[in-house]
Amino acid sequence: MAKLDARGAGTPTVSYSTSPTWGTSPSITLDTGSNDTRGRVSAVAGSGSPAANPTVTITFSTPFEVTPQVFVFKDDQADTEGYQVPPTISTTAFTVVLDGTPTASTAYDFKYLVVG
Repeated sequence: MAKLDARGAGTPTVSYSTSPTWGTSPSITLDTGSNDTRGRVSAVAGSGSPAANPTVTITFSTPFEVTPQVFVFKDDQADTEGYQVPPTISTTAFTVVLDGTPTASTAYDFKYLVVG
């Protein structure tokens, strides 16, 4: 019987939307050990006035042959904002939308699991 292998292939890249914006000078990090099949992302809103429903895109290091299933889990229960589910998914990337307007200088973290 085959088992799910969550070790993944390579390390994806992460990016944040510039419109709607995460504010002035936001940051985004992918935790060490994250890969194409599982990981943790932290998006920190910048200063100024972040806009409603900004996005984070995770681009796979190696495209999937078919569109995978992606599961997103809110990582910090202190966040009042959630992430819209399901994310937008393709064979090369997935995009997660923050449901609401981020607070300046606040971190919004989520974990993901990709099965494909």
